Amino acid sequence: MAGSAASEDRPSSYALAQRMPFNRPGFFPLDRRPDPALYRPRAAWQGRLILPTAAEARQHGGDWVWIELELAPPAQGELVGRRLRLTWQERPELQRLVALVTTDIRLTPAARRAIAAGNVLPERLDGRRAVGPLQSLAGARPHDDVIVRLEGTVEVRGGGETMTELWVDHPPIQTTGRYEGLVRVLGPDPAAGADRFRVRHWNRSSGRFDGPLASVRIPRQPRDADGRHISTPDGLAASPAGAEGWYLQGAPDAQDVFTVQSLEPRALMRPQADRVLQADQGRHWIRHGNWGDTERQKGRMSTVAVAPRPWRIGDRALLLHAFGGIGGERAEPTPGFTVTGHFAFGEARVVADPFSGEPRFELRFHQIYAHNPNAIVAGSQDWSAYAGDLQRGWLASRPLSEVLVQLPALEGPPGTDGNLSLPEALALQAEVLMARYRSGDGTGLASVTPATSCVQDSSQALFLAIQQLRHRLAADPATAERAAPLAAVGRSLDALLTPFGLVRPDWRANAALLNAAERGSSPPQPFQAGQSLGDVLLSWRSMLPRRAHDDVAAVLLRHGAGLWFLRTNQIPGGDPEIEPLAPTVLLGQLGPVASVLQAVTDALVPPLPWRGRGR
Repeated sequence: MAGSAASEDRPSSYALAQRMPFNRPGFFPLDRRPDPALYRPRAAWQGRLILPTAAEARQHGGDWVWIELELAPPAQGELVGRRLRLTWQERPELQRLVALVTTDIRLTPAARRAIAAGNVLPERLDGRRAVGPLQSLAGARPHDDVIVRLEGTVEVRGGGETMTELWVDHPPIQTTGRYEGLVRVLGPDPAAGADRFRVRHWNRSSGRFDGPLASVRIPRQPRDADGRHISTPDGLAASPAGAEGWYLQGAPDAQDVFTVQSLEPRALMRPQADRVLQADQGRHWIRHGNWGDTERQKGRMSTVAVAPRPWRIGDRALLLHAFGGIGGERAEPTPGFTVTGHFAFGEARVVADPFSGEPRFELRFHQIYAHNPNAIVAGSQDWSAYAGDLQRGWLASRPLSEVLVQLPALEGPPGTDGNLSLPEALALQAEVLMARYRSGDGTGLASVTPATSCVQDSSQALFLAIQQLRHRLAADPATAERAAPLAAVGRSLDALLTPFGLVRPDWRANAALLNAAERGSSPPQPFQAGQSLGDVLLSWRSMLPRRAHDDVAAVLLRHGAGLWFLRTNQIPGGDPEIEPLAPTVLLGQLGPVASVLQAVTDALVPPLPWRGRGR
């Protein structure tokens, strides 16, 4: 195809990374398992998605893919290594949502130009009909290397003389690494070979890093299409971020050497703050402190809590994620004196660490992500697949901000079983948008514009979630009275998302479509994605990631939320060619000019309703 031939002139960063064997699934044999005393499986169900051929897809029909199982519960251990069919359970409400995002895909000329420019698009899906969310996930990359874990209820059907199938009721979560260990990195182990490091394992008995000494591989990634390393192990042993150890996520290679595929600083995931601020200090921290002095914070991280509540295992929180830019010798462009960055919602859960037994944050991101050179795939991803992944994660390359929001009102009144949970509703609406991004609404391309982007469409997902909850409350007046705090939060967020009091026509139409689907009615029209200047103006507060990140945090703080800011700055910080840049508002690199511009634009619309606890 013309697009494929052109792309050879500008290879994607993904294609360059794939030249290294350790970035391909085949490097990790399924029959190799690390010492169970030192490493734990990362999921009950985990596997590699494989796109069925066009003929296979037509033969069986529906939205299904192959999954090569890497991990399974002990009772189904014989399934590991087998290729099974993965499909959706036959619940009507689930099937309606799958049908909403099922589309024919035909790559447009714009999609082919994007491929020629070095972006990774779903070329294998070109010309296919009725592509559902599972197939758009499996076919998102040119090779079958999307690794997922399965959550919710997983039904095993068939067996014997019939094909074994897995039926799921939740979208798969992208993840990296089959096994996890907790270690302290001591330094290079040159006697063992390139990219080898000596580590000391955590000792469960003593509660210290005095377990076995071992040698692991932590690969150096090749340069990407822009000449940068997405990650490098340089400085890892000396990094202050590793003072309390590192979670290593990966698997053994053919020689039984544990090879790291993702890194996670243990200190960042412990619910312990370096600094605690009072609520009345929170707004200043959001606007100035959180990203303050970013360029001089390279290699460092921090946890700052504003009006925090205690954490208990089992707690969960809404997550606000943003990243900044890359400066230094190999800086990326900053058009218009603006570091745009990226924004996403997500969820944090407090789980028991399998090594220490202590509480630990587990983060996942709802990544509404345009097609890109790194083959980051729109969808729900855990930390290992998005931030910590050595091949495509941003931990080593960009400054990251994760804001964990503690606000019981977001979960709705007790006894509603998640039916009135804003994080649950947001996750569902994000799944719809993420599936649309993977297929490009049938064009094969999701690109960034002022009207459609990570931040605009994450904001749309939040708007749609609020409308969904509003419809449910309207149908149950008794519950609505008990849900007054949730309704108040919804009104404040509405004021943020629709600054002129008018809803974008495409958002309004999509809300009607999803509401009809929830009621079991026929959708009134296909999804819409407005691109006009009017659409941009009606949602201007959500045009830039930094603005959305800060404003949503400020609104929730005003309603009594506790906020935990987890900040990292190019961890471990050993790459001398790059520097972290904070994301900015419009013209943010011009300092006072940006402040004046923001004050003027704020004056053009009604102020946000700072109600709640008066903070």
